[in-house]
Order: sequence, then C-alpha cells, then structure tokens
Amino acid sequence: MRGCVFLESLPTADAEANSNNSSSSLPPVCISEDTSRFRYTYRGGLRSAIRVARNRYFSFDMAFGEAGFAISSPLAKVLAKVFDSCVERYPHLYGSDSRVYSCLAELGVGLTREPGFHQVKIDKCDVRGNIFGLLTSHPTTPLVSIHHLDHMDPNFLNMTTIKALERLFEAANIDTGRLLQQTVCYDRWFSWTISVSWVYAVQAYGKHMHLLDILPVQETFKQWKKCWQGLIILTRVIHSDPCQRPTIFYLDSASSGRDGIRTHYKKWYQNCTNSMGSQRKLEEIRVLSQKLDLNIKQELLPIICLIFSAKLMAPRRHCCDVLPSSARQAMEIAIRECKDDEIIHKHPQA
Repeated sequence: MRGCVFLESLPTADAEANSNNSSSSLPPVCISEDTSRFRYTYRGGLRSAIRVARNRYFSFDMAFGEAGFAISSPLAKVLAKVFDSCVERYPHLYGSDSRVYSCLAELGVGLTREPGFHQVKIDKCDVRGNIFGLLTSHPTTPLVSIHHLDHMDPNFLNMTTIKALERLFEAANIDTGRLLQQTVCYDRWFSWTISVSWVYAVQAYGKHMHLLDILPVQETFKQWKKCWQGLIILTRVIHSDPCQRPTIFYLDSASSGRDGIRTHYKKWYQNCTNSMGSQRKLEEIRVLSQKLDLNIKQELLPIICLIFSAKLMAPRRHCCDVLPSSARQAMEIAIRECKDDEIIHKHPQA
C-alpha cells in the first residue's frame, strides 16, 4: 500500500495492539518531523488545529473544516519538495488546510470537488446523531470516505459503530463501486415507490412519488448549532408521524453468484400502530444486481457543453424493476442499466 498515516508521536504499546497494526491491509505509520522551526503568528488557534469555519469567509477553493481532501500521488511528490518554503511564507495562516491550499495555489492547481466525501461536518452547521438521511441519499458517485463517526449513531440498528461499519464494508467488498448508490423504481400494481441504497437500506413508500421528491437528503440528523444560513445541501423534512414515513428495510446479508449479486434486506419495525400502507405488510426485500462497471459507455452519459463545444462525461443512475414474487411478504427487485432514452418516473395507477 502506498502512503502512510502521519502521527505526531509513536502510539503506545496498548493502542498499537488494539489497532491490530500487523494487518497487511493497513498503511504504515509515519512520524511527522519537528515543525517548531516554522514561524506561526496566527493568534486564534493552535498550529496543529484544523479550522471549522465558513468557506465564504476564507475561501471557496479549499475543503476547510475537516471536509476531507485528497491529493494525487504525482501532486503529492511535487508538493513534498516545495511545502516547507510555502509554510515559511504563510506563518499567519491558521491550520493545515490553509497551508496546503496556499501551496497548491502557488503551484497553479485548483480544487476539484468530489461529492464522494461524506464529511458530515457541513460548514458551521455540523450534523450529529442519525445520518440515515445522508447515507441513503448518497450522490451518483463512488463513496470515498465518511468522517466524524464518533459523533454519529451506528448506521445499523442494535450495533456499535465499529460493528456497524464492519457489516457495511463486508458487503461493500463484493461491489465497492455500487456502495450506497441510490436506485428508485416503481411498483405499478400497488402504486409503491421503492428507493434502494445498495448494501445499506431500502425504503418503501406507500404511494407513487416524483423522483425529485425522493432525492433530497432526509433530515434524520441534528445540527450542532442553530444555523441561520441553513445547510448547504438540499434536504427534506421527515414526517412527524412514523406511520406516514416510508417502511425501512436494513441490509441483512449479501452474496455473489453466477447470476449476479444478491442482497437481502429485513424490515425495521417502526413504532406505528396505524398500518395504513399495504407496503408495511412486507417483511423482506431481495435485490439482484450485477457488479458495477464505471467505465462502460452506458454508465457515462455524454453531456454537450455548448460553451466549449466539447463532450463531458457524467455518471448515470441505474434503473430497477419490481419482479413478480410468489411470497406475499417479500419483494424482489432487479437493478440494471437504464436504456438510452429511459427515464425514471412515476406511472399512472394500474
């Protein structure tokens, strides 16, 4: 594995034993060199601090506030050669993110936004608690990282955070590119809307809903502070009555075979005494899919850029079908590539 994890000092023997550093899948540990020779004149924080600040105050061109950023290997090699000189020129800047940003700016490299980072800390309105809404509305791009899980509820019920993550990524190893990818399809017979967040959860709505009403992030989480600006993501409020919310099915198992990848989701029993929607009679949902290939032409739909008369490539959401099922309390769904001119929309009632 290329790269390493930088620490200010070697971990204790107990911490090293608990982290199981002997695993070959983990990156090596690197100890940072002494940085006391560099001037640091910012009065508002420690030299090792990473700011939680408003992007509009400092810059929109860098991922401030532990949002997470990645640097390519070729750029990292160049940055390593010139970084000390950049640090010497900017003693007045606060935190490592500003130092890296200043040096990249001098190298002429700008920020490319990567929506696959689930930074969880969103501007000054950091979120905490149940991030179900964020995970089930992951954008149409591979998941890169999830930050600050120590402030989040476990992503699976009745588990510790570590166990919940292990369960998620054990299933994700079968098809890493499809992890958390959201697919929406419609049951024409019962007029249901089904939203699949792969290897995490399936939500069954008791009525047909427009796709644009499904995609915004559900506000299942709480904010650390009352923020007058609001969150900088598109959200929707969840219904105060549990019986008016979608029925949720959490991942139970995942397996790969000759016919594809099968994931099995079991119903989470919500506190709902009035079972109005017939979708609540379902006990499990089975999903069949093929391993996602991000390089195939169907996956990357060309977009015409009129300004530069050039073709850009963008990922495309997959379609899904509700299959006939012999079991009353089970639903079977097949995820597939959309046809060239196929659109995901609700249908007239049967």
